[in-house]
Amino acid sequence: MLRSLALAALLAAAPLAAHADEVWALPSGNQIVYERDAGATAILSYKPEGGLEPGYIFVPGLGGYFSGRGAYQGYWVEAADAGPVCAASLVDAEGKTWQR
Repeated sequence: MLRSLALAALLAAAPLAAHADEVWALPSGNQIVYERDAGATAILSYKPEGGLEPGYIFVPGLGGYFSGRGAYQGYWVEAADAGPVCAASLVDAEGKTWQR
């Protein structure tokens, strides 16, 4: 019975392996993770050098494309605890205002 449960758990996790290319390892050891889409904007996350909350990278035009990708421009934001805040602020694709 235990073997059956272990095999079922392994088979259930197998589809996740197909998305392994959605995590990128950087030379620093940090990782960038494709978190979700907000319409046509892809939202990726990473751990900033300072602060506790993740930083986010917003890539307009990438959302929903999982093959045939090209070059994109985007912007990144970090929580205020990651360092000094900027004088300017922006509103991301999900409506949150950032100052870093």
